[in-house]
Amino acid sequence: MNIAELRRLEAKRPWDINDIDAVRNALPELLKVLEWQDISTAPKDGTAVDLWMEYGSRETDFHMDDKGRWVRKEGYPTFTRVLLSKPAAWRPLPLPPHGGVDV
Repeated sequence: MNIAELRRLEAKRPWDINDIDAVRNALPELLKVLEWQDISTAPKDGTAVDLWMEYGSRETDFHMDDKGRWVRKEGYPTFTRVLLSKPAAWRPLPLPPHGGVDV
């Protein structure tokens, strides 16, 4: 089970016993995935992630663009924010609250 499968399962509720067993069996691996990981392992396919910066702050909802830059859309009218500093680590975005929308 990976994060995408867990997100699909989260939306399914109520869970049956097979779902609960699948999560229980996958939990150790899922917890490792949710930890901060070296930036070299970050997704490069446009998946939004949280970033940990070398100067000690967390930046949220950034993705790597086709030029290899960490970017996110902000504001209204929308503009693209480009990180100029190199992040040290990344982790997947947290799941939204139950019933929330993951955009």
